[in-house]
Formats: sequence, C-alpha cells, structure tokens
Amino acid sequence: MDDEKLALVELKRDLLFEKIPITMYEYYVKQSMKIGIDAAEKLERKSLSEIYKEYNIKISYNKKTNILMNFQLRAEFIKGRGQDEVVIYTDTLDELKNCLNHSEYIKEEITLSELIDLHLAHELCHFLEYENNFPIEKRLEPVKVKTLFGRHKMMYIKQCSEIACHTFAKKITNFPYFPTLLDVIFLESKGELDSDIKKDVLFNVKNNKKDVRKCLM
Repeated sequence: MDDEKLALVELKRDLLFEKIPITMYEYYVKQSMKIGIDAAEKLERKSLSEIYKEYNIKISYNKKTNILMNFQLRAEFIKGRGQDEVVIYTDTLDELKNCLNHSEYIKEEITLSELIDLHLAHELCHFLEYENNFPIEKRLEPVKVKTLFGRHKMMYIKQCSEIACHTFAKKITNFPYFPTLLDVIFLESKGELDSDIKKDVLFNVKNNKKDVRKCLM
C-alpha cells in the first residue's frame, strides 16, 4: 500500500474535506508528507531518547483508557508550564498490538515497543509545531469556505498536521507501515470502518495493488 493513498484516507478525516477542490488533494497530501520528511531528516541521526532529553520532554506511561470525543487516545502531548509531557497509554497500545498481530493485512509481527516509539515520534512532531509556533496546516494554502450571507472565509486543513506527523514518525522509527493503516485495521476489527475505505484500502493492501494516482486525481 502506497503511503500517499493512506495519507489521502487521513485527509478525508478533516471536517473541511468536502470543501477541498479535487485538484488540491495531491497538493495537501504531498506537501504535508514533505514537511514530515524534512523535519525527520533534521533529526534522524539522533535517537528518540536523545531528542526527548534535549528538549526536556517528560515521558509518562499510563494504563488507563482515555477517551476524547469518542476516540480512544493512544498517546497525547501536554504543553506544561515548567515541562512538556507525552503520555503513552500502554493498555490501549497493547490492544492495538494484539489487533494488528491477528490481522491478515499485517505481514510482520508488531511489538509494543515499536508502537510506543511510533507514538513518541508522532507526538514529538506535534511538539515541534508548538516549539516553532508554526502549526503545520498554516504552512499550506487555506480553502475558501462559504459562511452566512454568502460570505467566504479562508480556513486551514488541520488534518495536514496529522499527515505530516505520521510521515515524520514512520521515517524516524523506520516503521514498515504508514500509521493511518493501523487505524484502518483497528476500526475494521471493530466493525466500524467505512465500507468504501475497507474496499478501497484493505483490498489493495491484501492484493498489493498501487493505484494511488487514480485515487488522488
């Protein structure tokens, strides 16, 4: 499965996706991924532990399940006054690991340690957004959204940040899959995956088909 196609699945999660012109899909996917790659290349000679120490970010492990807007958090970045913190929800990640390792779509066994590192890298990318005071979505063009009385407002595509952070995390950790695939497989195991995504994404994963260009255009 091509990373760009999975990044498009991520883009479709944005609340403003229907406002994005079809001709701009490729722009948002590729530019978001480029931002993630560029950020990773600046740090790839350092380990995650070295980077976390350098920025004085605390890592906490929590066994509880944390639900936010019906979404089960696996990790979160918390901006602190004295020290920033990343919380890893170990039981939630363990559930994800078991799901992946029983899936017909995953060829390599995934360890809990790999998932922890993947999520630490993802949250690190969000930290760098805060550190630079330059949200990823604001580095890309906004879309025109119609408001009341026929007026228009320019708004940013926030899911571009997730695409960039997924790309960053995959590159930093050398993870074999674009992280959106993990969400797709998990939702499919719960019977909560959109039927079109299941047909388009998982069918192609299983059959190793690469039709990203057709999907993006």
